[in-house]
Amino acid sequence: MKRICLLLFVFSSLLRAQNDVLDGYPSGQYFYEKGELNFLKDMQNAALENNSKPCENRNEEYLMRWIVFPDSTISFIKDMDSVNIAKNKCAFDFSREIFKYLEGWKPVVHQGKSYSAIAEYMIRPNEIFMYKIDSSLKTEFQRPEYRGGETAFKIQLDKVLIPIFDNYRLEMGNTSVSVSFIIAKDGNMKDIQINHPVFFRIKDDVLNAFRSFKKWKPAMRNGVPYDFRYTVHLNFVL
Repeated sequence: MKRICLLLFVFSSLLRAQNDVLDGYPSGQYFYEKGELNFLKDMQNAALENNSKPCENRNEEYLMRWIVFPDSTISFIKDMDSVNIAKNKCAFDFSREIFKYLEGWKPVVHQGKSYSAIAEYMIRPNEIFMYKIDSSLKTEFQRPEYRGGETAFKIQLDKVLIPIFDNYRLEMGNTSVSVSFIIAKDGNMKDIQINHPVFFRIKDDVLNAFRSFKKWKPAMRNGVPYDFRYTVHLNFVL
């Protein structure tokens, strides 16, 4: 009974008192028929069928916000950020145009009743054209790969880390260190972090060593690159 009451409270708290529009979708429900991949697939098909073009600036993106009504129609939410719209004009126009051809909108349903709800999605036009989604709507992930493969990565690790261990052998002793970093969409490493307390000189040398690594093949999701946090566990033994 407590769980049911809690779910009802969470659901009702989403409602806007004035116009009965939910602020978002409850867990387990999505704004489009068959989920995100079908949403992306339909956008891609609409773009190709209507001869839409990618943006000249491949990094353009625009956060679309709209209301899905109980009859499965939609209405755009007015964006007051004119500066951002101007900065991402291609992505803004692309989104507004493509959405006209989409028909799989789903309102929120609770206890058999449909409700209007706000939905949002970051639209990156150039990625829309890159997706590889077949009729099975299966999500396909590929982990990032170092240029030359895992063997090349391990050889590079030894090359840059053994001299550091030799220099700080006494300070480090027998210790384990985890180094994590993000492999970005372009294959570069960023946000390199050492998840273990070490002397600042050792930390600087290890960070600089990792910055010397070559570019990676980025992680892929259905043909589109995405940021991936990678962790390396290092054991230093005297």
